[in-house]
Amino acid sequence: MTFLKADVEGFEMPLLHGAAESVRTYHPKIAVSIYHRITDLFDIPLALRALVPEYKMALRHHTLAQQDSVLYCWV
Repeated sequence: MTFLKADVEGFEMPLLHGAAESVRTYHPKIAVSIYHRITDLFDIPLALRALVPEYKMALRHHTLAQQDSVLYCWV
């Protein structure tokens, strides 16, 4: 796995839990939506940092509306 893109309508954390071993092993580049739940803004980066402490992270908001905030991770 070299790239993981996820916009699964609020189920990003369960997806990351399911992909944890692959993320830990392969350190894929990641683009994951973090706007479906208010806690995602904190929980998703912390979960990914716990899996791969070396991840660099950037947050980008892609529209003028409230949705479409994406967390990017790479090593």
